[in-house]
Amino acid sequence: MEYDFENAPDRSHTDLVKWDVKPGELPMWIADMDFKTAPEIIEAMQAKISLGAFGYEWPQKDYFNAVADWYETEHGCRPHNDWMIFTTGVVPAISSIVRRVSHIGDNVLVQEPVYSHKLLV
Repeated sequence: MEYDFENAPDRSHTDLVKWDVKPGELPMWIADMDFKTAPEIIEAMQAKISLGAFGYEWPQKDYFNAVADWYETEHGCRPHNDWMIFTTGVVPAISSIVRRVSHIGDNVLVQEPVYSHKLLV
């Protein structure tokens, strides 16, 4: 499959938080991809959509294998699948870690950027 990192679709006026800016402003405050989604992801999503029924899912072995494959390619070592847990995002993961390793009253420093003011709520 081919990836296009030369042309980004115009995402202004599409209800996206990132692009709700004044003319001439650059939305540099949020990590939101501006390039089209990889064709493999679009195909997998279309398969789910064509089923016409949606529900809660939990990542299976293929998800963790894909993460381990990427890590091995990028870093030259392979993590064991049982070392990994699924989380819905970076901020919820940070919040869970802080709750696990600290106690009420502890001082905790979380470096920027953090995209949620409710990190530890």
